[in-house]
Amino acid sequence: MLLLELFIAVVIVLYFGLLLKYEAIRVIIILLFSVVGIAGSYGVAWFGIRVNTFANSRTAFAGLRGKPYPIYRIPLEAGNEYRHDADQRRAADDADYSAFHSARLRRALFIGFAIGESLGAAALRIAGGIFTKIADIGSDLMKIVSRSGR
Repeated sequence: MLLLELFIAVVIVLYFGLLLKYEAIRVIIILLFSVVGIAGSYGVAWFGIRVNTFANSRTAFAGLRGKPYPIYRIPLEAGNEYRHDADQRRAADDADYSAFHSARLRRALFIGFAIGESLGAAALRIAGGIFTKIADIGSDLMKIVSRSGR
């Protein structure tokens, strides 16, 4: 992720600093909040992978007991927890935007955050998607084993 951010930082400086001729403070704010955005993406991905993995293992072990309600309830609770975390982070982001009084600096903050958040999400979606898909497959296999009586 740091390597991606270094590459993006060079592109940001070249594009906003040299081509669009933004003043230095705006370029610095864009760089700073691209780091905040990519760190936020990383935090949400880490939390989502953790919640999904624990939910999958708990669901698999609940399947061994043969009772349908926990198999239904555990994934719903895990999804609700992840949604709650994402909502809290969005509220914190909105508070960050209002901290800057100047509209030009607010736009720079938003541009930087959007760049970091979207690139971080794209990179982490690939890695997290592969990881959680493996956990989903393991959970499904445990359910099949528990149904077969082995």
